[in-house]
Amino acid sequence: AGGDVGRRDMFEALADSWGIGFADLIQDPPDPEVVRRVPTEQMLREHWVPQRIVETFIGDHVQRTAFVATAERPSDALEATVRDVLDVDVVHCRATTDWDVDQAVLLEAASEGVELLAIAQMLAANR
Repeated sequence: AGGDVGRRDMFEALADSWGIGFADLIQDPPDPEVVRRVPTEQMLREHWVPQRIVETFIGDHVQRTAFVATAERPSDALEATVRDVLDVDVVHCRATTDWDVDQAVLLEAASEGVELLAIAQMLAANR
């Protein structure tokens, strides 16, 4: 119907208001190896998923930067969690929809052999 705002439009508007970019996890899926480093239940509960980790050499130091898609407003607490869980120095957040987070996390869980019933229970428990 005319005037309806879709989920993606809403999250793109939120990304603008949060001052961050938007991540389409279907067109730019997360690196499975990075996703596997975070507990599935945590990503579903906290509405974020890591997309990738980039290492940059700065002098004799390697700076590790995590790029994370989140359906929640980025916060110091989220950044601290990501730094701790992924052992990175810097966190860059981009907004995405809760649907995108769920799909990315659950597709990875399914590819790892998690049974469909267990996936459905995880999703239901975090709604």
